[in-house]
Amino acid sequence: MREFMRVLAIVMLAVAAVVANDGPFLAVPAGGIQFKKTDVVSMDKEDLFISEDKIRVSYVFRNATDKDFTTEVAFPLPIYSLDEFEGMKPNYANFTVKVDGKDVAFRTIERAVLCKKQEKEWAAPARGQWEAEKDVTAIVEKHKVPIGAPEAVWEGLSKLSPDAVNELVAAGAVSKEDDLILPEWRVQTAYVWEQTFPANAELRVSHEYEPQRGYFQEWHLEPFVEEVYAGKMQLDDVPKFGSEAFNAKTGDFLKRYEIDEGVQKWAEKQRNAKKRFSFVVVDYILSTAAYWKGPIKEFTLTIEKPDTPEPVAISTAISGLKKVDDRKFSVTYKDFVPEKDLSVLFIHAYEEF
Repeated sequence: MREFMRVLAIVMLAVAAVVANDGPFLAVPAGGIQFKKTDVVSMDKEDLFISEDKIRVSYVFRNATDKDFTTEVAFPLPIYSLDEFEGMKPNYANFTVKVDGKDVAFRTIERAVLCKKQEKEWAAPARGQWEAEKDVTAIVEKHKVPIGAPEAVWEGLSKLSPDAVNELVAAGAVSKEDDLILPEWRVQTAYVWEQTFPANAELRVSHEYEPQRGYFQEWHLEPFVEEVYAGKMQLDDVPKFGSEAFNAKTGDFLKRYEIDEGVQKWAEKQRNAKKRFSFVVVDYILSTAAYWKGPIKEFTLTIEKPDTPEPVAISTAISGLKKVDDRKFSVTYKDFVPEKDLSVLFIHAYEEF
């Protein structure tokens, strides 16, 4: 990752670079965008639809008190790294908000955050995994460095004075490597609007947008990616998804997406048909629903496979999904309390070259 950042920075300088539930918006203190729990508004219903290229979510909220309740509400997006999308700013395209069927204007808040260290970083895209620990937005903005657009970030860093660089290094916002200045922050984004929940009434809110999906192949997973880059393994020699050799070395991957026996049997059938596998992952921030009053009284998740000629399977850490038709799977929970965010893995089988 760091080597990619070096290469990207050199190129940029030469030429001048998981969805989410609504939650009451508190502010943006240290640690990034935060949500304040409310005992006024409950979430009576949530219908969540996820596909590779579309997320739709509809809520029914209820204010059971005798007074209107007004607050800022934020829709957080998965934290991302500046080097994660080949130097391009991720695009959560065509985001819309409707309240009781009417369009609502929103603003975008972008923060520079340092995240908690992990034992290891995933080689495969999994943006929902990062947890903000420190907000460095103020000091980055102080020195007029953009936050979330990689090409503009590199240009801004190239113009810094030595004193500014030292101050940013001391804050942990950047690091120095030879003659390069590298950003250490990740980007946390939220769409924010002011919302009034009327007394003793329901309020219906809906969103729709195109997610920034991750894409990877078998060899992108650890430890295969290191062996391929080091020349110790050829792409054709990478074990196939679901094989004993693959499973023995990718336990974290299998656990993250709770790949069960049914998917393993499907993968075996595809391997017997001489197929290889690629993966698409869509992250959705589900846990902020826990900030509303009580559990989600009724939560429905529907996942739709893409309409493609190639075989596709899905896997996610949500149990109870039932087949609706050839492409859709769904589950409904009563009094649902989300404890973690959601990642949906779409597994594509394709003909070997």
